[in-house]
Amino acid sequence: MLGYADGGLEDTEQFRGALVELIREQRPEVVLSHDPFTRDRFIHRDHRVTGRVALDAVYPYARDPLHYPDQIAHGRSVHRVDRCLLWDTDQPNAIVDISSTLTVKAAALAKHASQIGGIMGGADPIEWLRKHSREAVAGFDFACGEVFRLMQAPP
Repeated sequence: MLGYADGGLEDTEQFRGALVELIREQRPEVVLSHDPFTRDRFIHRDHRVTGRVALDAVYPYARDPLHYPDQIAHGRSVHRVDRCLLWDTDQPNAIVDISSTLTVKAAALAKHASQIGGIMGGADPIEWLRKHSREAVAGFDFACGEVFRLMQAPP
C-alpha cells in the first residue's frame, strides 16, 4: 500500500514516482494492475487511480531517463516493461492458468479480512475463487484460470 490510506489515492507525482522506483528496482517483465478503463460495472476509485498511475509509471516514466532523474542519480537505471496484465477488465484478451496457485491466491485474498465479506458474501475464499476461476476457463484445457486485458509495450 506504500503507506497510502484506503480511499485516499490520487494521481500525484509522488505516487507515480514511488511506482516508477519500484519498477526500476525490481525490473519486472510484466506488471499486473487494475484496469482503469473498466466501464460496465462499478470499481473502487483507488483501483481506477492505481491502474492509471501504474500504466503511466510503466510507460513512459520508468523507461525514460528524463523522468525522475533523481532516481537515476541515486543508482536506479531505466527499465522497459514488456507487458501489463490488467484484471477486473471488461475487455479480456488473455487467460492465465492459475490451477497450481489457487490456494496461494486464496490465502492472499483472505488477508483482506475487512474487504472479503462484501466481495464473497460470506463464502470461503478458496471455494469462491475456485468457482470464479472455473467459469473463466470454459473451453480451455486447465482447471482454473484468470482473465486479463493484455497490453504490450510500444517498441
